[in-house]
Amino acid sequence: MDHISLCTELHRCLTTQDEQELVQLSKLAQDKKDLSATYLSIHNRSLADSIVFYLPRGHIQLLMTLVWSMNTAARVRTIHAGIVDNINPPSLIDTIILSPTVSDSAGNNEWHTICKEYSTTYKTQLPATLNIVLSKLPSLWAKLCLLWIESQKLRSTDPEADANKLLVALRTKDIDAIAFIIGTADPSTWQFTLNAFERQAGDTLMSVLSNTLRRHDLVACQLASQALLGQAEAAALLIYRAVADYGDHDRLIRVTAFCYDRVKDIGEHYKRYGDIGSDIRRVFREPVARACATLWGIPSLCP
Repeated sequence: MDHISLCTELHRCLTTQDEQELVQLSKLAQDKKDLSATYLSIHNRSLADSIVFYLPRGHIQLLMTLVWSMNTAARVRTIHAGIVDNINPPSLIDTIILSPTVSDSAGNNEWHTICKEYSTTYKTQLPATLNIVLSKLPSLWAKLCLLWIESQKLRSTDPEADANKLLVALRTKDIDAIAFIIGTADPSTWQFTLNAFERQAGDTLMSVLSNTLRRHDLVACQLASQALLGQAEAAALLIYRAVADYGDHDRLIRVTAFCYDRVKDIGEHYKRYGDIGSDIRRVFREPVARACATLWGIPSLCP
């Protein structure tokens, strides 16, 4: 289907409020940036704005708005919403830690791109804004997020020593040390530190964190550890947290919008937590469960 035909179908779904068909088309659509430009040229309104205009306010509107805002813009919008008026810890934790801050093999740094777009959109520097907002908070999660966005990552030269420092910090609940060790870790050496930690603690870091921390601090540390291993592991963890936290629809929507087109075979990565199809069906309401499952390509829930 060419861009004009696809734009016609998308517009039909919006005007008739056919949410499930809109989700299916969004899953199939390639080159969303070019498609959005075509839609704008035809309808004089962006797809994201049209979604807000035509769809009733709710979870599907939020999901589709994030999907069609493009990934960087969606993250910028979510971070800004999380720091204006009332601070939204889950939103900030998910968005900041899911955004890679280490340059890839081609030299691309997603966090730098997010900061540039934030500056263009809101006329202020994102790192400085986050520092003003989060430095006032004594929480572990806030300290971790601030360390996470620093460009300097520390490649471990002694995983056994680093693991011991982390274990001691968790036992003494030294939140500054916990935040520093996890927040400044380099992805290339983190698995070695995890292996050393498990040998010393006799348990996984994920389990020790669960027994030591609570709420936002727990999610931030677990998410950061998994994100250091890869986007797939981070996405699976956030879906699990959304399930475990009595059906956190907003968190499921965020991780889906940010990662569905980046992570393949999410069900395989989720297996350590259970069966993803069963968990989503059991905990989340329709139409959110089916919409997210469609984007992830989870067979047992797809139409």
